Amino acid sequence: MAAKILTGILVVAALWLLANIFTTAWQSRFIFRTSRLPANHVFRFAVPFEEVWLDRPEGVRLHGLWFRAPGSRGLILYFHGNKGHVGRWGHLHWQFRRWGYDLMLFDYRGYGRSTGRLHGHAREADLLDDALAMYDRAAAHYAPERIVVFGRSMGTAFATRVARERPVRGLVLEAPFRSMPELFRSWWKLPPALFRFRFRFDNEARLPAVQAPVLIVHGTADELVPFSHGAFLASAKKGTTFVPVPEGGHHHLWFFDRYQEAVRDFLEEIHEP
Repeated sequence: MAAKILTGILVVAALWLLANIFTTAWQSRFIFRTSRLPANHVFRFAVPFEEVWLDRPEGVRLHGLWFRAPGSRGLILYFHGNKGHVGRWGHLHWQFRRWGYDLMLFDYRGYGRSTGRLHGHAREADLLDDALAMYDRAAAHYAPERIVVFGRSMGTAFATRVARERPVRGLVLEAPFRSMPELFRSWWKLPPALFRFRFRFDNEARLPAVQAPVLIVHGTADELVPFSHGAFLASAKKGTTFVPVPEGGHHHLWFFDRYQEAVRDFLEEIHEP
């Protein structure tokens, strides 16, 4: 009997240790699905654009793209998800251009043509500070009341941090999560307090302090970030406009009319002539 109890304890301890390795040393490999591009990569889009660079500490350089719309009403500062690079996400320019907005977006460390290393090197604070620097780069060309910060999935962590720390016209969150520990709980049904997390990305803690108008759009059939996360965040931030997208999954919400209408109407509502 004693041997069985000891075996059970050892098994639980081993699983706990393995889970903590997953949430610390290996966490970055599950979060950041980096896509690197060669330094001489040539981007091609149907409209003119400008490549921008942002110098960060320790020699890290972040690469971005800047699209301008005729008669611009302002700027969308876009923080993309955990896959792809600006060569992929830059194609969203057509949508924001249709609504009269410029688009600026950057690749995170280790993505696209941005330099720097993520796995085993970057800290959460480094990435969040990078996001503030991206805003500061945009604010060198646009007044704060003309900047709308937009985050998708993982990018909602950076967008929320920026909107809390910097003045913006509005904040749009697409498929946001409460925090990495809570997302972990949603997947594994284990109390996150038992584990350490290298990256927490705590939207739940930061969003209530945002002063700007907020729009949250979330698909009801999201297979990666449960719909309940978006609903919880909307309830945590008074005055948030929350738009469920029926049958919408985690990807391709752009193709739903409900999504298009929600973003368009929000941008129109917060626009200052």
